[in-house]
Amino acid sequence: MADASFKDTAARALADAKLQRALLNVKRGFIIKRAAAKSKLPEFDQLRDEARAIRDHTLAHLDLYLEAYERKVVESGGEVHFAPTAADARRIVLRLCRDAGARLVTKGKSMVSEEIGLNAHLEAAGIEVAETDLGEHISQIRGEAPSHIIAPVIHLNKESIAKDFVRTHRDLPQDRPLGTAQNLVAEARAVLRAKFIAADVGITGANLLIAETGSSFVVTNEGNGDLTETLPRLHIVIPSIEKLVPTLKTPAPCCACLPAPAPVKTSPPTRPSRPDRRVWATPTGRASTTSCCSTMGEARYSAATSAPFSAASAAGPASIIARSMGRSGDTPMARSIPDPWGQC
Repeated sequence: MADASFKDTAARALADAKLQRALLNVKRGFIIKRAAAKSKLPEFDQLRDEARAIRDHTLAHLDLYLEAYERKVVESGGEVHFAPTAADARRIVLRLCRDAGARLVTKGKSMVSEEIGLNAHLEAAGIEVAETDLGEHISQIRGEAPSHIIAPVIHLNKESIAKDFVRTHRDLPQDRPLGTAQNLVAEARAVLRAKFIAADVGITGANLLIAETGSSFVVTNEGNGDLTETLPRLHIVIPSIEKLVPTLKTPAPCCACLPAPAPVKTSPPTRPSRPDRRVWATPTGRASTTSCCSTMGEARYSAATSAPFSAASAAGPASIIARSMGRSGDTPMARSIPDPWGQC
């Protein structure tokens, strides 16, 4: 039955002229632009190998770096929790939101939160959840799951999105111009700005966790990550535990090669300390891909089976939650962590 359903769905998709036109953007927006960006970085392959080696080293000593990261977060006034299953993760995040008296949660892109069904869990508890990544916002108002890990609405065109905006942004004039991508982006910014300001809790993912400082490291190309992190009084970060790297020096190869394969230029900020922040990593273990260049792809697989991670079957090491990011500096912890890439 499942095979028949898949074949029927595939047949309908292949016959959908609008979908096929939209998917032409895959070649223009991903393959061609990636090749052009990579050509401007001759050392890309070397950087990718270095990033993979950093990831392999950290995974080989994961207990050391987890303990170091946890210790630094606690020193900064945070709390660290381990969630062995997706259900535990949802329960912990809901408790944090309730403790904060949250009525509205804004979210940057987080594939792990998508996979554990976090939005539905919070909404069932009466908490409004607003996706602020443009693609994720469009997916949310359509009631769909993202169709791609970094391009959630690659299957849509601007005409379809304009109809969705008219249908859901009901307090705006019905005859407003939405014929260009610039119009759509401007409207989304205006609609989401009110959410950023009113949010009680912000939830984001993270590309890296820095064991030396207890910091999270986020690569973004929209700016919604900054607003989600800094405006609410509580910030929850949701990366998987293998995002750990030893020190602030070790992300250098990852940062250099991450933007190159991306469809647009990205900028990676690190986050300073704040007494009311939390960091959380969900339950996924070593993935089939260890390169940092996979852009959060590691979080999609469980440790035991390398199967797609789902709310029903969480496997692998437990996760971390913390409240605050540490600052960099020459601390005893920084000196105690081995850093084979100290010259990066």
